[in-house]
Amino acid sequence: MDTSQSTSPGISVRSSLAWLWGLLLGGFLVLPTWFLTAHQPGPWYRSHLVFHLVAIPLLAVAGWLASRVARSASPRSARVLAWVVVGAVTISGLGQLGELVAVLGDGGLHSGDALFEEPQHLVPATFAPTGWLLAILVLVPLSLTTAVSTHRRRRRERVLHSVPAV
Repeated sequence: MDTSQSTSPGISVRSSLAWLWGLLLGGFLVLPTWFLTAHQPGPWYRSHLVFHLVAIPLLAVAGWLASRVARSASPRSARVLAWVVVGAVTISGLGQLGELVAVLGDGGLHSGDALFEEPQHLVPATFAPTGWLLAILVLVPLSLTTAVSTHRRRRRERVLHSVPAV
């Protein structure tokens, strides 16, 4: 199946990739920036706890989109790369979940700065951003592979349609 064909009603591989870029790159850049001051006094919605509560569903949707791409992308290399994105997003999501458990165990909205030095937060914190960044990095060759495949397919179709019937 090519990138213009549907993975489900209304969702093409191309639009799934665009959503993946928005969710993963946008989330990676915006969420930490927004919550960078979470340990300082401020509104509850900028807390460390809320960061993880937002990141986990975002990563779940990204994993679902990546699995849709993995099941329907045209070249095998694109399918393999999409499954790598699914794995990386899963690792990041599990890391986020581990951090969420640590934050909840330390007082939730009232957790202090000492939590950032605790092993129950540090261990999952090594996986969460690493998996997220790996997913973004693998999106580059996935997007390029899909684009080249689409370009080649369309070029072949133009050549076939331009040849007069004998």
